[in-house]
Amino acid sequence: MATFAKMVEMRQADAAEVVVAVKPLFSTVLIGGSVLDFFIALYLCYYIKRPKPQVYFWSTSVMLNTVAMWAIESGLLIGVTELIFLISFFALPETWAWEAVFCSFARVFSNTLLAALNGRRRLRNKLEGYKEESGKIDSEIQLHAIAIQISQTTEVTRDPIFQYGVF
Repeated sequence: MATFAKMVEMRQADAAEVVVAVKPLFSTVLIGGSVLDFFIALYLCYYIKRPKPQVYFWSTSVMLNTVAMWAIESGLLIGVTELIFLISFFALPETWAWEAVFCSFARVFSNTLLAALNGRRRLRNKLEGYKEESGKIDSEIQLHAIAIQISQTTEVTRDPIFQYGVF
């Protein structure tokens, strides 16, 4: 009931009063979110650069590194956008410049998601050794065919005890 009363009270207030009322909540959520985005991006940088055991599948290694780089790029972009918002929100709250950055959050999130989804085709073509533009084999990426011949031999011996039907 108190929440409903607070909503009615805020609905009747002008925008400047609402901003003052929600400033602690806004700042807590956005500072926490931006710190987490930067932390995730930095952890992925560390994870990519750390020494790895020998990877025997080239395509798996390329795919994991590419997906991790996309996560780093999108995390840093979102983190920088949140940082710009926080600076403008705390430095110039009366100019409402922070609202322009706040309104762009949805576009930044959706564009990073769409970029990752659209990059899947390029990644798939890279793994297959083809360039998307020309359809020819990329000179930098050479796929080697490996042939493995498997044969099976069976050796049969007879025990002399069973040869004359002793048992």
